[in-house]
Amino acid sequence: MHSGCLDEVASGARAGAGGLIESDTDHLTAVLGHEVAYNTVKNYSTQGKKFSVWAARRGVVALPAAPAQVAAYLAERLQRHGHKPATLRVAAAAIGFAHRSADLLNPLRQSPGQTDPQGTLQANQVGGSLQEIR
Repeated sequence: MHSGCLDEVASGARAGAGGLIESDTDHLTAVLGHEVAYNTVKNYSTQGKKFSVWAARRGVVALPAAPAQVAAYLAERLQRHGHKPATLRVAAAAIGFAHRSADLLNPLRQSPGQTDPQGTLQANQVGGSLQEIR
């Protein structure tokens, strides 16, 4: 269904594009293989790549991501790049979806430093512009 997008992501990861490693390719392929709307797949793929590049530049892994890393990423996009809350919600949804698809705890359901999967990343951890990111 989304083979063109899958092929693009997989070939980019094999070439080491954006700091992606082999496990990132596997996770992205799993995410993109789910039955979701094409535009959702496209947006999640773009957002996932941005987060993976950001994580690689800092020497941390994107999957699984620590809640504090996700909060720092979203805060940077808000403060440095002026991204709007709606854009940050899409980025947060993409990160959460990638984790759920890889059978990992969603870092957006945890507070930084917390391991309880029932926790929630609050907006005040990303600059206070959002009520809550889910």
